Amino acid sequence: MQFLQILKRTLATALFVSYSLLVQGWQALGIVIIAILNNRPWECVFIFLGFIAGRKFFGRTYHAPTMNICTILTWVVFYFLTSAVPSFSVSITIPCIFGICLAYILSIIGDYMEERGGVIGE
Repeated sequence: MQFLQILKRTLATALFVSYSLLVQGWQALGIVIIAILNNRPWECVFIFLGFIAGRKFFGRTYHAPTMNICTILTWVVFYFLTSAVPSFSVSITIPCIFGICLAYILSIIGDYMEERGGVIGE
């Protein structure tokens, strides 16, 4: 009986991780396509790096209630960020600042959602 419970738990975890990786791969592919269509692939990379660095610094962040909403929000946000950021010929630091600002804003939203009992993430 114990073996079956461990097997079920392991299978459920493996399925969740596989699904999460597929969705994140789909999100990343969408971001790459958006960056290419906006003719800003390197700017998008630096926005993403700034976002990751900011997220590590600010900690808590907003998480959408479903992965579908998360995917749509991710694509919309990166569309607007890559559209708004100036090219590298102007500055290499501005895309990083955009990413850090995104992490900060999502941190504020995450704190607000936690206070209201919403969905947040660490």
